[in-house]
Amino acid sequence: MNNLLKSAARKHALSNGIATASWTDQQFAEYVEQHGITERDNLKKGNHSTNGHTGIKEAMEEAGTTLGRGKDGTIKPVAKPTGKVDAAIAELIAATSQQSDLDEERVIELIKAHSTAPTTTRVEIKQQDKQEITRELCHKDYALVLAHIAAGVNVAAVGPAGSGKSTLFKNAAEDLGLDYYTTGAVQQESKIMGYMDANGKYIRTPFRDAYEKGGLIVLEEADGSSARALLAANNATANDVTDFPDGMVNRHEDFVCVMAMNTFGTGASRQYVGRTQLDGATLDRFAFIEIGYDEALERQIALSFNDAAGFWVEEVQAFRKRIEGAGIRHVVSPRASIMGAKLLKQGLPHEVIIKTTLHKGLTADQIKQVSR
Repeated sequence: MNNLLKSAARKHALSNGIATASWTDQQFAEYVEQHGITERDNLKKGNHSTNGHTGIKEAMEEAGTTLGRGKDGTIKPVAKPTGKVDAAIAELIAATSQQSDLDEERVIELIKAHSTAPTTTRVEIKQQDKQEITRELCHKDYALVLAHIAAGVNVAAVGPAGSGKSTLFKNAAEDLGLDYYTTGAVQQESKIMGYMDANGKYIRTPFRDAYEKGGLIVLEEADGSSARALLAANNATANDVTDFPDGMVNRHEDFVCVMAMNTFGTGASRQYVGRTQLDGATLDRFAFIEIGYDEALERQIALSFNDAAGFWVEEVQAFRKRIEGAGIRHVVSPRASIMGAKLLKQGLPHEVIIKTTLHKGLTADQIKQVSR
């Protein structure tokens, strides 16, 4: 494909709010064919660059939009950006009105400051023989969770499906050098405490191993557990010795118990109808941390599977906001971005991916309600 045709396709896409910085030649070719773009489109009024700075142009493409200069000489967005790109443009416009000598490097710096989130978190843990912890590609709430666990405080992470709660805990165990244990929703006390079989042999559980040997035990879907069953863990999570079916066991100094939940343990919600109300004494043993979606991390993970899926991540995040604005009970988690990135790489049609990852379970009326 020649550069004029590619340029025309790029400008057409940007005018519709679609980033093309990571597109392959094949994707450009498909876009050209789908929209009937010709080389002449590259010369249409309003589509040509007015600033002449290729660095600025590339940075704006990376951010998912472009800039043009209005009749009054001020810099304005050509496309309709949202979120972090809006912030970049707002700051850029403010800067141009105050600085007559604003140079290209500063423009690019302002754009990238908002369009690209930091990928590294550094946390200093104040414990003997513990060094500063550095982790790439971690959730924005990771430092807070890590600090609690490092202090030996039991944590209940509360957030929507797919917000990364389990990954937060697994990363924390790795960074703190703790053995990692996990168990699903608990319906019977024996899943926590273990039991004696017919031959008089004690059957261990992950909870028992963490309690006795040290480590981080994650109670997944804790608010889907039986409140009575979780009461069995109350003594263990608060005291230094606990009575297990085979006798008294001392608590290891490195034992920490955490819970991953979609609610605050107060019962079912409109979205999470299968959740139970947990006992107040159980909840009192945990510090609660809300974990929301980290959209910058969502983008980075999706692009790690398909570096040409930036436009898809933007589409998922915009769809999520429309669902929330319409008050529709429907989960649009970062998993949709990740699944879509993988499916796009396999060559599945865009409309099929929308149906299988975004529209799943929605009625025709709901889909129409949240359509652009």
